[in-house]
Amino acid sequence: MLSSTWWYYTVEREDGQYYQGVYPDDMVLLPRVNLASIDLRGMKTLDICTMEGLMPTLMCKGGAAEVVATDNERPSAYPRDGNDTMLQMAPKVNEVRRLSKTNWQYEVVPEFTPVSHHLLKHGYGQFDLINLSGLLYHVYSPMHWLGAVRPLVRDGGLAIISTNVSYHDSPVMVFNEKGFLQPNLTTYWYPTVSLFDYLLRYFRLAPIRAIYSRSAPPHNGYMSVICRAMPDVVADADDTWMQPSAWHSWDSMWYGGLEMAKRSERSSIGFKQPFEERRISLFDTTLNTPEIPHLGATAHTAILRLGDTE
Repeated sequence: MLSSTWWYYTVEREDGQYYQGVYPDDMVLLPRVNLASIDLRGMKTLDICTMEGLMPTLMCKGGAAEVVATDNERPSAYPRDGNDTMLQMAPKVNEVRRLSKTNWQYEVVPEFTPVSHHLLKHGYGQFDLINLSGLLYHVYSPMHWLGAVRPLVRDGGLAIISTNVSYHDSPVMVFNEKGFLQPNLTTYWYPTVSLFDYLLRYFRLAPIRAIYSRSAPPHNGYMSVICRAMPDVVADADDTWMQPSAWHSWDSMWYGGLEMAKRSERSSIGFKQPFEERRISLFDTTLNTPEIPHLGATAHTAILRLGDTE
């Protein structure tokens, strides 16, 4: 029975009851807040590591012309609970599509296969928008994932990249030693906000909007960034290392999709309320803009209701 199965997102059923997910009902979902600001009409969009599919459902409801969602063919970290095996995820994905009357495409990517290699091999091409949220702290190498995702975004397209972060102004990655960041078995890395900013720009993603929420203790939290995909790295004037490293290092040749980058399509995706775009500093954002409270939300939560459109 699906009602007794572990769920990541909370999903409304036809009888008014809910498949209960893991999050508090009033917790804001920052990637969802960012998604709601983007004009999806006629666009081609991708959600990576989708779980039951809240984000691709909203992409369809927002008018996207083609929506693809992926997850990895991985074993469960908690086999007794069976909480996230692909065997159990597929029926929940089908249920969400049925309830929401949406028909987004679902791709299971073989483990250890870069997502771009799988999707490009199967003819999906590039996208106007990708969402990569809630993943980078769960993988051994966040850079490999960013490098594997970047070739999927059309130049001029948008990427929502979200992760747990540490609020320090130094380019380091904080490791979850002894579980002091999270007790979760598959949480490894929290980049500092400064490093997160640098990595995005290294992979030709210019941060243009960012929202964040602090956790206890307050030097850690979660950040969701909307980036504009650029044809080249976004380096500071005194940075002579970023550009040659991003284009000519060994891993960039395999993960970076250099051949795809050379023939990238252009995207015209924009925002519901246009604004004067400029590259922002993520660290300055945490100093000069208020955080979004972690709890107390009534909209843009981790609950998918039947009538939701954004």
